[in-house]
Amino acid sequence: MRKMAILIAGAALLAGCQTAPPPPPPPPPATVDLNNPLMAPGFLAQAAAGNEFEIQSSQLALQMSQNPAVRNFANLMISDHARLSQAMAGAATAAGLTPPAPTLLPEQQAALDQLRAAGGGPNFDMAYKSAQVTGHQQALSLFQN
Repeated sequence: MRKMAILIAGAALLAGCQTAPPPPPPPPPATVDLNNPLMAPGFLAQAAAGNEFEIQSSQLALQMSQNPAVRNFANLMISDHARLSQAMAGAATAAGLTPPAPTLLPEQQAALDQLRAAGGGPNFDMAYKSAQVTGHQQALSLFQN
C-alpha cells in the first residue's frame, strides 16, 4: 500500500513541478494503451472504489468499535486514503483523464453491509480487520497487474 501511495504522490509532485503553464491536454486517444496503467480500462474506477471502501469502512469503525487500537487504525486509514484519493485525482487530471467519482463496487457495498450487520464490539472488530485485509490485498493485486 505504501508503494502505491508513494508512486501516486510522486506522480502528483512531478505534475506540480512544471514552471511553465502546461499545454492543453491532448485529445483522448482513439485506442486504449494497455501498457499505461492509468489508461487500462477500469483501473481508475477500481482504484477509486478501493479507496472509497477503505474510507467508508473506517468511518463505520469509528462509529461501531470501542477498541482504541481499531479506532486509531481507522483514523489512519481515513487520513491515508483521503490523501491517496486526492493524489490519484490530481495524477489523473494531469494525465488528461477525468477522475472517477468515489463510488463503491457492488462487492464492496456488500462487504460494507456485512460490516454494519456484524454489530459492535469484538464481532465488528474482527469483521473490520478481515475486510481491511481483503481490501488491501485486492488493491495490491490491482496495482501489481
